[in-house]
Amino acid sequence: MWNATARKEAGRALHQAGFTLVELLIVIAILAILASLGIVNHIAVLERARDGQRKADLLQMQAALELYRTDTGRYPEVASLTSCGGSLANGSITYLRRIPCDPKGTTFYNDGIYPYGTDADGSTYWITACMENSNDSDTRVTTAPPAGAPTCENSRYFSVFNP
Repeated sequence: MWNATARKEAGRALHQAGFTLVELLIVIAILAILASLGIVNHIAVLERARDGQRKADLLQMQAALELYRTDTGRYPEVASLTSCGGSLANGSITYLRRIPCDPKGTTFYNDGIYPYGTDADGSTYWITACMENSNDSDTRVTTAPPAGAPTCENSRYFSVFNP
């Protein structure tokens, strides 16, 4: 049978089974802080990934331009590289099947098209991209665009030039 002491112990066990409101609020606050740190880190990772894609795109375009120059003796005119998704070809030879677009799309720098410039005789060129990551340690990232290139909001440019 139940005596008074046993009933008292059973009553205490029932009251001690849950968490207090303060304990729950502390746990929720800690989870919110951890979630916000994760989101900030995730955004930085996405920026670095898009910047890496931009660099790879420009280096791919540079290789295609060098092949074009080897065959024709000059770099292509500016109009040849002004459409995102088009191709770079000369006659039946295709140098770049698909001109790459900025990974952030048409809402980013220069409507998603990598700016390209060349001199009048086609002997030099530049291509540039606007970088998102302001902490990029790549020495090829500069704070000034090539002459004639549009400016971007954070003034961080990755550019390639004819060798």
